[in-house]
Amino acid sequence: MFVIDDVTVRYSDGPALMVSGEQTRMTDCLFEWNDWTTVGGSWPLGVQPKGKAHRATTVWLDDTEGAILSRLSFRNNGAAQAINAGGRVNKAAIVQMCSFESQLAIQDDGAFVEGGGNPSTVYIRNWCSNSGKAALRWDGYYAANVTGGVMLQNVAWNTSALVIKGDLHNVSQNTVFDGADITASHAAHDRPRYQPTRQFNCLVSVDWCWNEDIQPKSRPAHNIYGQPV
Repeated sequence: MFVIDDVTVRYSDGPALMVSGEQTRMTDCLFEWNDWTTVGGSWPLGVQPKGKAHRATTVWLDDTEGAILSRLSFRNNGAAQAINAGGRVNKAAIVQMCSFESQLAIQDDGAFVEGGGNPSTVYIRNWCSNSGKAALRWDGYYAANVTGGVMLQNVAWNTSALVIKGDLHNVSQNTVFDGADITASHAAHDRPRYQPTRQFNCLVSVDWCWNEDIQPKSRPAHNIYGQPV
């Protein structure tokens, strides 16, 4: 069993914390200004180069049996999600009395907390605000059926609301208002783009078309990082 108490993590370019094991207890910790390039989501093993990249995560808790996360604060982190708290477990993770603010839209998709599995993640009395991403989420991303979760007395505002996927959940007494004023989080890319643009102009793609005079004409080419050349 791991006990992580009263820890502050700032300015990590990548995951702030990765946990694996059973019965982890995490309390009174602060995670802010981590992962400003989403390098934690860059081309993991098994992801095709043209496929959807692995979502970067501030605190990675996947497949951690019976974890309890209490009174944690997350602010201004760049990963797709603050916590990954689902997986193949017999005892679901509990996320309770945590504060989530301003998860940035550097990487597409995600939520403050990404949960799921069977039994699914338990959310109790959390506060979520000021992000284009979803507040709390059960997702079909997990191989196990997404069933039997609890979402009780949570508050979310200026977010993309709650995402409820799966079956046999208890969703009770939550307060959700004021949808995200920065719109839903659809970032322009899914992988890091911290490379200088002009260094890669030799790697281009050109689409050919014909104009009215039946002459070949190329559309503007782009390098592999999506920038015009």
